[in-house]
Amino acid sequence: MSYILFIVALLIIICISSYYTWNIYKVNKFEIIDNILIVKGLFGFKISLSEIENAKIEKTLKGFFIVISLKNGTKRGFIIPNASNSYEVCTRFKQEMEANQIPVHLH
Repeated sequence: MSYILFIVALLIIICISSYYTWNIYKVNKFEIIDNILIVKGLFGFKISLSEIENAKIEKTLKGFFIVISLKNGTKRGFIIPNASNSYEVCTRFKQEMEANQIPVHLH
């Protein structure tokens, strides 16, 4: 019994620690104002462009998954759900990042 509780506690610790290094958000839209990336959605966030090291865009079954790697080693991820304009949103994200000299990798 104590062995099962130990495994459950270990899984909870792993989940909590991964939450603090991987923040995944479902996004309605984003914009860049005064060198700050503003991601809007249920849980929006703001990141200064100077803090971003690179970005990665992956196509998934549910939409596009964008991972932003920060210079301090943490990552922020957000999902652009499948919609009629999701491809255009990802294309605009890539163009905006590259215009600010931030490399974007497509997968």
